[in-house]
Amino acid sequence: MFRVLIVAGIVAGVTSTAQASSIGFSLEIAGSANGPSFSITNTSDTRRILGGRVGIGDTKYNFDCVEDLLSPPGGTLTVSTPETGSCFPGGGLRPDEIVFVTTGFDPGESIGFKTDIDPDSGDATVSDFDILLNGGVVEVAFDGLAAPLVADLSSPTGPGRTWQVSTSAPPAIPLPGSLPLLAAAVGAAALLRRRAAA
Repeated sequence: MFRVLIVAGIVAGVTSTAQASSIGFSLEIAGSANGPSFSITNTSDTRRILGGRVGIGDTKYNFDCVEDLLSPPGGTLTVSTPETGSCFPGGGLRPDEIVFVTTGFDPGESIGFKTDIDPDSGDATVSDFDILLNGGVVEVAFDGLAAPLVADLSSPTGPGRTWQVSTSAPPAIPLPGSLPLLAAAVGAAALLRRRAAA
């Protein structure tokens, strides 16, 4: 009986309780309605951000350009729509979304960019943030997460224009790290059985 308790204690030591990890981002939109600045911070425990998109609320307006790109430390930030560089003079592509891709965007790091919002008809000053926010979204894709996390720009979650979006990932099975302990437990049980038979 004593030998069974020893083996059970060893095997119990092999079992560990893994905890779910948090995946998320925070978003802040500052500046003017005509030229808002976006700041996105990776608030995940371990997951990298791969990229995402910003969708405008009122599609009678558009993003004329993106400028002032701030890449994550040690990584990159590229924007495929709209045009990048100086926002003035405007013109060129006028998409309803900003699509961005990142590398090396680790937990705790931030990216940023500024845009110019214009009516579809041409360059003009915009003074109403609701053009961007009401119906607008920011989607952020994470390494190992099937679907992006989404911030509904109509519903800020903090003071001013700030959003916090997060979810939990299932815990990883801690099998590889526990295999040596499990092998030791099985070996100890075999040794005890051999001594009892002798």
